[in-house]
Amino acid sequence: MFANSSLSTTASRAAADYYPSALHEEALARLAYLAEKGTACGLLLGPRGCGKSLILSRFTQQQRQKGAAVAAVCAAGALAGELLTAIGTAWGADVRVSDELPQIWQMTTDRLRVLSLEQIPALLLVDDLDRAWGEGAAIVDRLQAFTEGTGANLVLIAAAESRGRDLLSPRFLARAELRAELDVWTHEESQGFLQQWQSHRGGENQEFDLQAMAVLHDLAEGIPRRVRQLAELTMLAGSRTEDGPLSEDIVEAAYEELCIGR
Repeated sequence: MFANSSLSTTASRAAADYYPSALHEEALARLAYLAEKGTACGLLLGPRGCGKSLILSRFTQQQRQKGAAVAAVCAAGALAGELLTAIGTAWGADVRVSDELPQIWQMTTDRLRVLSLEQIPALLLVDDLDRAWGEGAAIVDRLQAFTEGTGANLVLIAAAESRGRDLLSPRFLARAELRAELDVWTHEESQGFLQQWQSHRGGENQEFDLQAMAVLHDLAEGIPRRVRQLAELTMLAGSRTEDGPLSEDIVEAAYEELCIGR
């Protein structure tokens, strides 16, 4: 099933991993603005590892808490039937992967009509749209065309790498009325994340000293996913040493392990 496993996994650790950097908070605010419109299309861009999936996961949680029907899916490598089944299921349609594509389409779009009639906000969040196969991207376009032709309400938001925007369909790009772009963290944001991340872990006696945090940020190039990965390896490496602050030497040793493991 292509209900986004990365989004689901991300949701379980979102409290610890999400850091309210200026760009991330702005992106969430802009997506919330789109959701309030009832019918809209938006695009979330950024380099790989900069938190697009995490933003979509957090936004999914927020909108579901408000009562919206949210389909959060990953388009990377998904077949049309798999993608549409995940969307329909998330909206409450009784669809199965074993059903024929026309049947899945009918039940999914019927459900979208019902949501519109019941005035329940319907959202479709598509991660990795730039990595979709042709038939998967075509399903997203077709749903967009369906809402335009029938008057059904749908907020469609897709995430893609900045360098992959040219891989998106002309239809989608023409209708994306709002674009939010993420980027790497500053030194201060990496430091803030590390302090928050350690406080969520609890029970840890070792903390990063200031120089270690600066070195970690530089080695991870400020990319949020790499910052967290290197922080985890540093904590593991630090557990093998005597108690005390996690130094830049421990960070560099952990970084060497990370590079070897790639």
